[in-house]
Amino acid sequence: MFASPQAFYDAVIGKSIDTDGAYNAQCWDLFDFYCTQQGVTCSRYCALTGYAGDLYKLRYKYGYDKFFDFFYPKNAKRGDWYFSDHHVAMVWDVYDDGTALLLGQNQSGIKKVTLKKYKLSDALGMMRWRKWMDGWQKENGKWYYYINGKKTTGWKKIAYKGKDCWFFFDSDGAMVTGWRLITYKGKKEWFWFDDKGVMAENILRWVKNNWYYFDADGVMVTGEIELTLEFDSSGRLIGGRK
Repeated sequence: MFASPQAFYDAVIGKSIDTDGAYNAQCWDLFDFYCTQQGVTCSRYCALTGYAGDLYKLRYKYGYDKFFDFFYPKNAKRGDWYFSDHHVAMVWDVYDDGTALLLGQNQSGIKKVTLKKYKLSDALGMMRWRKWMDGWQKENGKWYYYINGKKTTGWKKIAYKGKDCWFFFDSDGAMVTGWRLITYKGKKEWFWFDDKGVMAENILRWVKNNWYYFDADGVMVTGEIELTLEFDSSGRLIGGRK
């Protein structure tokens, strides 16, 4: 199952998708592949004219409303499926001039998945997937956090092991671990995130053979401060708090 439009893009861009072995890689095959991967059980038989637009015209008869919401073209956004009489493709970007960049196959006769602009006014309508996966998703060895199918970037407080913890996601949405220099309250400050992505805050931590103290905002402290130190039963220093 694809967690987001980006995950689908990464899986298909530049490839030839031919799910039925007929007419080579058509626009219909890309939508069929998507539906198969997402567990859509509706018919994909184009019963009226033989073109992809039939699926939109028969959307209620086939039961697509169990999996998708339907929208007018003017409300299109990334991840929606664009249907015209003879084409189906995923919306990738929408522009003020009434066009949309579509992620589709057999666009301009190219039997691979490419990006191409189309007029939104030519669309019969849009289908919007209801079940973009939210929450944590691992992709290519990196962790991402999705909300309504969109990757989180920047700071995000997320429940972890029974309490709310701060995480930071880079500009691509990947969860950050280790040391990171981040602009905070107008200044560049050092923060540290453990291997689960949890930010160290209000705590003395042992990091790479040295002790560091991180204040209540998670900022690495320099200079003099007073701490209450914590020791385990064998007398070893295990941490400290202000």
